[in-house]
Amino acid sequence: MTGRAPGTARTELDRRRLALVRSGDAAGFRRVGTGYLIGPRLVLTARHVVEERTGVPWAKIDVRVGHPRDHPDVHVRLAAVRWTDPEERDVALLLLDDAVHVPGTVRWGRPVGNDPLPYDSLAYPSATFRDGQHKVEHLRGKLPPQAGGVGAQDLHVLDQDVAPDLRADGEPAWSGASGSAVFCWEHLVGVVIHDDHVFANRRLHACPARTFVGDSAFVELLQEYGDGPPELVDITASEPPSDRDRSGGPHSDMLRDLRSGVRRDLRKDVYQQTLLSGESLPLNCRAAPEEFTGSRNGARDLSEALAKESPLGLAGSLENIAAVYQEDPKERHSKLLVLGEAGSGKTVLIRRFAQALVEDDGWRGPVPVIFSLGSWDPYAQSLQDWLVDCLKRDHRFLTKPLAHSGTWAGELIGRGDVLVILDGFDELAKDRCESALRQISAVDLPLLLTSRPEALRGVKLNEGLFPGIELTGLTLDDCFTSLEDPSEWAPVLRKLGTDSGELDDVRITPLMLTLVKEFPDGLKSLRDLEREELEQRLLKAFISRRYAREFSLTLPEGRRWSVDSAGHWLGYLARHLQQQRPDAQDIEWWQLGTTMSLPARMVVSGGLCALVSGTVVALVHALRGDLSGVVLLTMIVDFLGTGLAFGLAHGFASKVKASRAFEPSRMQIRLHGGPWTDRLGRVRESFLPRVGGGLAGGLVYGTVFGGGSAVYAMLLSSPWSWVALVFGNWLVTGLLLGLAVGIVLALVAFLETDARPEESASATDLLRANRTIALVQLVAAGLIIGLGFGAAVTRFDGFAIGLWSGIAVGLLVMTGVGTLTAWGRWVVLVRLWLPLSGRLPWRMNTFLGDARARGVLRQAGAVHQFRHARLRDHLAEAHQQGEQPTPPESR
Repeated sequence: MTGRAPGTARTELDRRRLALVRSGDAAGFRRVGTGYLIGPRLVLTARHVVEERTGVPWAKIDVRVGHPRDHPDVHVRLAAVRWTDPEERDVALLLLDDAVHVPGTVRWGRPVGNDPLPYDSLAYPSATFRDGQHKVEHLRGKLPPQAGGVGAQDLHVLDQDVAPDLRADGEPAWSGASGSAVFCWEHLVGVVIHDDHVFANRRLHACPARTFVGDSAFVELLQEYGDGPPELVDITASEPPSDRDRSGGPHSDMLRDLRSGVRRDLRKDVYQQTLLSGESLPLNCRAAPEEFTGSRNGARDLSEALAKESPLGLAGSLENIAAVYQEDPKERHSKLLVLGEAGSGKTVLIRRFAQALVEDDGWRGPVPVIFSLGSWDPYAQSLQDWLVDCLKRDHRFLTKPLAHSGTWAGELIGRGDVLVILDGFDELAKDRCESALRQISAVDLPLLLTSRPEALRGVKLNEGLFPGIELTGLTLDDCFTSLEDPSEWAPVLRKLGTDSGELDDVRITPLMLTLVKEFPDGLKSLRDLEREELEQRLLKAFISRRYAREFSLTLPEGRRWSVDSAGHWLGYLARHLQQQRPDAQDIEWWQLGTTMSLPARMVVSGGLCALVSGTVVALVHALRGDLSGVVLLTMIVDFLGTGLAFGLAHGFASKVKASRAFEPSRMQIRLHGGPWTDRLGRVRESFLPRVGGGLAGGLVYGTVFGGGSAVYAMLLSSPWSWVALVFGNWLVTGLLLGLAVGIVLALVAFLETDARPEESASATDLLRANRTIALVQLVAAGLIIGLGFGAAVTRFDGFAIGLWSGIAVGLLVMTGVGTLTAWGRWVVLVRLWLPLSGRLPWRMNTFLGDARARGVLRQAGAVHQFRHARLRDHLAEAHQQGEQPTPPESR
């Protein structure tokens, strides 16, 4: 199995960037050439293709971006010449009338050394023009770096492997290939400008990229319409360049920061570090069955070779697996399959493998990142889009936008710079497996997939997936080395094990051995149990052991949870995941509480807003000494109206997915840092969505209060004109308040900047960042709206009433808008309602961190997960049945 070179881009021969360039006048097209899309609106080509004469471009330039076979994804654009080389080299930049977005960016190279380099290009030579069609030709051959002259003759020489014969009419056979981009080791090194008759069409000449990419006007265009200034990389014939070998540049910086972030997250896994520093169990394996690997491209040979390394030592660097991703750079990206039963050690293996790579300073391959497949819906989102979203969630600095479109997360995924480790294919719902596997098989990325074998057997595989190994569990001898009294445990281990098919060879999963080791006494009570009962008993005892009183006494007071309480809360979390989706794995703080019915959440949120509003209004009237019956009735109406308005707003925001109200922000609040242009651009981007959201909320508020006030006016037998006036007054007031809140929130975006790489991607840090953003937004909105409303009331009713009215409205805005944010919903549901109802602890963050330290949960970027799916399912079932963990005393 071979793979693309570590860190290489997917821009070499990217057919989606190929451009057919035709130029002429009103009478028709006079010249045809080739171009290459180097930015969303920029096409690089030869100057003579687009100019009628020197300095005079053709009146009409038509560009078709994309390979003809990809129709209808070929993009037709009009173009204008925007740049030509000031030294009159035969190269030009065209500006398209509309952008064409293609993932990835172009990398630039400078061939050096003495040995010829292999080159590739795509072009539309006239020799291939048939039946009215411009056909694509794949140019390939050798580029000798030392060939060429100086000045106008400073050109790359391209010795073509396959070339057309000289034409009888004397016309150049390579006509139409002018402007094609030349790539060496997936870096753009030049632009074809003409052929060489002396060498019978077997030699072409190209304008070197090094001669024009440094021009200031060229750089400015790439900064304005492309993906930033070009960075030249020296390229030799002996070794492909890697962005990871470069000391500078934004791309290499992002890769370095991503690697550091992955390493930091893996090091935080206390339980994993304990495993590595203590006893390290071997992982036995064999070649994955041929029904999964197929037999193409040496898949069986590689699978057998990997299996020969059995057992896999977790304490080692796992070089045999790493070598799969460091093969021939001219081949497709490498993929590997790791199979194993539940609890066989698949997740431990991939986490150890990822850590071994990021800890190895000599590793020049893609950065390993683990993705939990259970949270992916292949019908709702493509694999690459989902990977990008996960990267942005777990490594917030990768949300930083590129010059024109996309983010760094999409850039790194698209270029193959991330080794995508997909954990838990078996956690996907059955109806999603076929679609998911089809996308996984088709995606051109370095990839490692883990799954239980039975999850794949139900999916139709045409010719297998890719090479892989299957973890076969621990032998009895492996288990005996880690138990104090192995002979006593032998009967229990045999029940927990599975028959491998060989004589008297029983295999036990590492999970079961871990559970046995957590059950140090009471052996006799286990011997008579059947396997299913035995596993359930061990799982119950696992939680009891982890939260045993003698262990908790060594911990701070705030982390001494009782077995019953911890089991109940963990059960609620497990049940929460099951209710979200049977295959859900990620405990996301911004989703906790959402398994409550929507009406219940609306009542809780609206009730809190009503409580704050009613309390403040009551204080205002009490200070005025005005608590008459009419005033009390007004207060009750205000109380009910506020609760109903913000309850409905909560329901509206929850139902309308486009609102994204409850998604956590990946930004940070900073007074300094970041260019003003970026900050102003962020304000522009957020203005319409936030103002629109404010108006929608204001409409709900005004309608509810206007309707309530109108009903109240009718009960007082007021004339219909007055009823209509009251309703209209509140409707306009609500819209004005919503507009003001939206404008303030949009302006606060000026303070939002991209997260820094050194800032952790943990759930706690993401929560803290969102708390800061929410508080800044709420204080700004409450202060400005409160001051404005208070000033208006002061104008008519005096300062005292205006002051308290402003405070009341400011607090109401802060509370109401706060409940419509991810952090606000967390506070209302997770910090108040769920602890009050006994479903979660008051110190939720502390509890989650403590559960991770005890080995019950693990951190996966910005989310938590149960360390074992079997443990999650057991806790969910026990919670649903009202069971409690087995007390330590009963064992």
